[in-house]
This record gives sequence, C-alpha cells and structure tokens, in this order.
Amino acid sequence: MSRFLIVLLCWSGMIVTAHAGVYRWVDDAGRVHFSDKAPSSRAGSGEPDSQRAGVQPSSQQASGIVFPGLNGDEYLRLRKLLRARQFEILNQQLTELTRQVSRDISQEPRLVASYEAFDLGYEEMDHYFNDWVRTFPNIEYSYLARASFYSGLGWKFRALAKQTRDPVDEQRSNKFFYNALSDIDAAIGKNRQSGVAYGLLLGVAAATQERDQLRQHLDSGLQAVPGSLFIRTSYLQFLTPEWGGSARAMDQFATQAKRSEHLNRLLVFMPAYSSAMQGDHKMKRQQYQQAHQLYTRALKSGHHYEFYQKRAKADLKLRRYRDALKDFNAVTRYNSATIEAYLGQAEAYSGLGQYRNAAAELREAKKLDKNSTRLLELQEVVVMALVREAQGAKRTGNESAAMDFLNTALDLDSNSAAARYERALIHYKEQRFTDALDDATVAGQDVSRVEYFQLLDDLLSRRRFWDQLLTHWDFYLASHPKDRIALAARARIYQERDADGLVKSPVAKPSDDEAQQKERWQ
Repeated sequence: MSRFLIVLLCWSGMIVTAHAGVYRWVDDAGRVHFSDKAPSSRAGSGEPDSQRAGVQPSSQQASGIVFPGLNGDEYLRLRKLLRARQFEILNQQLTELTRQVSRDISQEPRLVASYEAFDLGYEEMDHYFNDWVRTFPNIEYSYLARASFYSGLGWKFRALAKQTRDPVDEQRSNKFFYNALSDIDAAIGKNRQSGVAYGLLLGVAAATQERDQLRQHLDSGLQAVPGSLFIRTSYLQFLTPEWGGSARAMDQFATQAKRSEHLNRLLVFMPAYSSAMQGDHKMKRQQYQQAHQLYTRALKSGHHYEFYQKRAKADLKLRRYRDALKDFNAVTRYNSATIEAYLGQAEAYSGLGQYRNAAAELREAKKLDKNSTRLLELQEVVVMALVREAQGAKRTGNESAAMDFLNTALDLDSNSAAARYERALIHYKEQRFTDALDDATVAGQDVSRVEYFQLLDDLLSRRRFWDQLLTHWDFYLASHPKDRIALAARARIYQERDADGLVKSPVAKPSDDEAQQKERWQ
C-alpha cells in the first residue's frame, strides 16, 4: 500500500508529493542517490523523493529550416569526442549551445539533440561518462550526458521486460532509471534553468512513479523555463492513449501550449506534435493508413523532418516505397539524415529491388551505429539479395556484373559466407586459385552448407594441404557428424595423404618456394 510524504525540493523551492517507493539519500561524500529500497542508516537520510529524470524513448532532433538541428557529422563528432575522452572540448561545445538557448529559446532543439547523441544503448560504455563526471564534477553537462545514457538503457530494458516478462530485466530497467535520476538531480543543482533536465525528468517520472506527479514536474519545469518546447513535448508524450491519456487531452494541451508562442516561436508546432504522436499510437496498433493521415496532418504545420520520417515509416508499412523515398529525402533536406532515415531509405530501396542503393544507405547508417539491431537485420537481407542478383548475372554469363554485386555485398559484410563462396567460384573459374582459396576459407567458417567445404576440398587438394583440409572437415563434422559426403571426403583425404607420403623421396631436394606453390596448383 502506498504512502506519501511532503518533501521540500531544495533545488527548486517547490513542494511536491512523492511516492514512498523511491528513496533519496546522501552518502558521506555528499553525493545524492536514488533507489527503490531504503538505504542503511549509515548511508543517509533515506527520505522518499519525487525527482526522477530520463529521456523520451523517441528521438527529438529538429529540422534544419524551422528547427535548428544537428547534422550527421556533428552528431557523430560528439560520440567520437566522448570515446576519445575529449571532455573539455565537449564542455566547450555544450557551453556554447547552452548560451545560445539562454539568448534564444528556439535554439533548444539543437541542445536536446546534442544530449541525445549520448544515448548509446550499450552498458559497457558507462566508463566514458564516469570519467567525464569525475573529471568535471562541478558542471551540468557531464551529468546530463550520463543521464541521457542511463535513461536510454532504462527504456531499452523496460521494452525488453515487456517481451520477456523477466523480473531481472525490470530490475535492470529501474536501476538505470534511478541512476539517471541521481544525475538529473545533480544537473539541476548546477543549473536550475535547464529545460533539458526537466524534459528528461518527465520521462523517468512516467516510467517509475505515479502519473499524478507528471503535472507537478511540468509546472516546475515551465516555471524554470517557460518557453521550453522540449518540456511540453515530453509531457505530451505521456498524454497519449498508450499512457492512459486520450487524443482529446493531447489536442487540448497542445492548443493551450500554442498560446505561449510569444515565448518561443516553435510552440506553434505543438498541435502538429499532438497529431504525430497520435499517429505513433496508430502505428503501434498496425493502423498504418490512419497513422499516415495523422502524419500528413502534422506536416500541414510546416516542414519538420521528424514528421516526414514518421510518415515515411507508414509508407514502408503500406509498401509505398517511392512515396517513402520522397519523405526520407525530405528528412535529409530539412535535417542531416539520422540512422533511422538511412535505414528507412535502405528498406525502401530494397523493396524496389535497388539493392546497391540500399547497400549505400546502410554504409552511411553504419557510420552512426554499426551495432544497431535493425541495421544488422536489414544488412543480412540486402546482402543475400545481392548474392541472388550475382547468381542471376552468372547464369547469363555476365561475370563482371556478378562480381560487382558480390563486392557490394562484401563491402557491407566482409564475412558473408554466401557472398564469399560465390566470389570464390568466379575466381576458381578464372583460375585465380589463391583468391578463390582466400574466399573459400572465410566461407568455410560457416558450417551451414557442405558445398563451402567441398570447394575448400578441391582447392586444398590441389596444393596437397592434407592436414589443413582434414582440420576443415573435422570442423564441419563436429556439427554434422553423420554427413555422408563429409565422411567420404575425410576417408579419401586420409588415403591420398598416405599415398602422397609413399611417393615422396626422402632425399629429394626441396624446390624453390614459388615453383613449389605453382606445382601444387597443377
């Protein structure tokens, strides 16, 4: 059963109601912590607190015409600076962006996009943020960056927990949300006018505590930053039907927010955000035509890249691939392409059968996130499609076109067994046996198809590399112990190795290495 306490929030001066399941405490070093369990008496006060922080699960980058966004190179540069531990340069860039926002609140989307670059999605990256915080503990930027990172992980495991029903995933999700909450508390302590911090706060609040706290966080944030678009769109996200709200409630809130356009000209887009988020709800319910209509309605407010991107995804679901490409092209026109835009274009080109174009988009996407699950799935589809195109070209005798398809595939995935095997066959036919062996060896790391090993058998038998060939067949038989082709091949190799050993002269002089290699290919 829940109980509530009234807590004085030192950093805001606001009195709010807090859920008893969240504890705020300060350790001996003066650091603030949050947890769902009461701390020991040695750790701190153990009083519940309502301050929670996080980011939305959806992206909030902005358009290059109406919205001052980041381009892809800037986005990637932030991540590179983080991995290089160039924290001072990161601080300088975020300082300048924060100053721009203080002078003109309509520049806020650019600052929000900068922090989104730190939502990396991989737990093992936390040491970069920890080093940043340790090196610069007295400014807000390192805390907000780590909060974005932790919050993204929280949403990741929250989604996973819904699929697996595993309480461990739920616990991990909460752990990351509480970590984010601690960092948001520290960031607001450094800067009480941080719209980014309050927008993040609404995300974690929705994920971890009673919904009636959201309005209080909204009021607190707007008191600090009255013109913030990010705070309002973050709150709007949790008025959707998915979170127990309604389209009517969303439209009412958006219309009311638009009335504050004199504070920030971008607030004119609030009704459009309402339509777009309603479209998101329809997409999740697989009502793609209705979602498309809502995104079109949102775009009537102006050329905002995010709305084009959403409508393009609806086009993909409706298999309107050319329309999807037009909208994705608008994304890159009004804002430098995101990984979602690159992947979307790759999917559209794939749907049109233009696989080399699809591969080009995937290569750009890999520059932003080479480990993206969706990227890897789509990459496999495109690679196999290119292999089929190569097979078709070979059947018509066009070896050059086949090689072009295969090289494109291997540029995407150099370890593709299917592409390596097909290229090895072309090399073999053209008597480039060394190249064929290189490709066949890579293909032989995949035990799914016996023909990969049969080609290796042929190539290695030519060189009389019996021991190496036996190793390959043993590797295959470990997964297919009763395969008759493999068993027969291994038996033959033993016989040929023994026969080869009998005919060798023990006193024969070793030949020149180059001549010997040439002989082995005969």
